[in-house]
Amino acid sequence: MRKISKLLTLILLCLSFSAFSQPKDIVLRGKVIEKDTGAPLEYATLVLKSLSEPSKVSGGITDMNGVFEVAVPAGKYQATVEYIGFEEYKIGQTISI
Repeated sequence: MRKISKLLTLILLCLSFSAFSQPKDIVLRGKVIEKDTGAPLEYATLVLKSLSEPSKVSGGITDMNGVFEVAVPAGKYQATVEYIGFEEYKIGQTISI
């Protein structure tokens, strides 16, 4: 009986450590502004494409102040901003989070 309780305790301890080691999402915050005037672009679309898993896409929409907040797992992403009346803008660098 003691061996079983020690083994069960060890298994539960290992499971609790693995639960804490799960990767957490990272919150990416920023502001989208118009290049020439510096005015915030409200309701612009932000798309983040994972470079390690191309099928994974995350994104969001800016608020009325041009501010966005997106939660994504750690990794490398290509960011694109889209807004009606403007050309699609791809950020020239890879974002490592």
